[in-house]
Amino acid sequence: TFAVSLNTVLDVGLITLLAHRFQQSSGMDEAAFIRNPSTQHALFVQLTSYIFPGTILLPYLVEPVTTCIAPFFLFTRLIRSRPDVTSMQAQKCLECPPFDLNRYGDMIINLVLCNLIFFLTSVNIWWMFVQLIVSNLIICIWDHYRYLRYSTRTSFSTAEMDVCGQYLLVFPCAILAGAFAFKYQGGQSMVQDWERHTFFSVREEWIIVVAAMLSHIVVHSLILQFVIPMFVGKFETTPFTYEQAAKISSCAWFNANPVQTLRSIHYFCHEPPHIFDYAGKGHLHKVNREIHAYYEAPDFAPEKSLVQDIMAEVQDATERATTMIKHASERLTEDLSPRMGATFSWSPRRSRGWSPRLDTYEERRFSDITGRRRPEA
Repeated sequence: TFAVSLNTVLDVGLITLLAHRFQQSSGMDEAAFIRNPSTQHALFVQLTSYIFPGTILLPYLVEPVTTCIAPFFLFTRLIRSRPDVTSMQAQKCLECPPFDLNRYGDMIINLVLCNLIFFLTSVNIWWMFVQLIVSNLIICIWDHYRYLRYSTRTSFSTAEMDVCGQYLLVFPCAILAGAFAFKYQGGQSMVQDWERHTFFSVREEWIIVVAAMLSHIVVHSLILQFVIPMFVGKFETTPFTYEQAAKISSCAWFNANPVQTLRSIHYFCHEPPHIFDYAGKGHLHKVNREIHAYYEAPDFAPEKSLVQDIMAEVQDATERATTMIKHASERLTEDLSPRMGATFSWSPRRSRGWSPRLDTYEERRFSDITGRRRPEA
């Protein structure tokens, strides 16, 4: 994340320099001056071209090819062409990588870049955030597939990365605070009163913007450090015995140590012995209570294909949406019924088929006018 952030800062600096030089060169030509009236406009064109599609879309479209498809075909050909490759080395080559959490940094950088647009007034700002939404949807779909289909067993025992992500979110929020201070001072109308070449000059307005950003960073960080922990409950551990935990997880105290597994196999000659815990080999473990081996893999269930997985996801989403709509319609009917004071029904009283009527409402109106109940039809 730090390397990508540094690269992004250098790219934004280069974009700013290009926009400034582009604006200066356009000022020498009257026609170019009309086409590029300000540094702000030149910076908007350069920044939007950098953000989309090169930053928030293309990397995530290329990532499946570079991290999934290409390594698989490369290592497959390598294993087939090298007779000296052992079975363990072949398994290591074709093993899926663990699921990482580098997406925190990617999302934060994308938010920072898109929030910079608020300093550059344009009618196309909404389109930039539509592109950001599309990018987030693509990231969500790819990460969902990567987590289910192309990742080994990965354990996160603490919430440190989530807490770090909350602190990283301070920076895009600080950009929004600076943009608010910029707009509050006048925004585009204020910039129009400036000289054409002084957009990047040191001004009192920019000092106020930087002060707003720094103030937000300090306040936001203090809230995360002292206020948020007050609303977080204490973590209570569940009282588990070793046997109960070892029945659930294949990785235990004994089989996580390769020396202990070798002693179990070759020295003590246990039957069945401890098997070294390795991702994807959980089905090799057998129960032996005498050596405190309690884990045994459940019966094998064939995994669904990608198409079946997608269809199951679509069906599940459809069922959830149908249930939500049904509950919402029931609540709406319950709320409207007392207000209307009537129940809807259908009656063939009119000559043209069935027509809706309000029995209770008509009876009440008849009694209010005549002082007696309406006779039955």
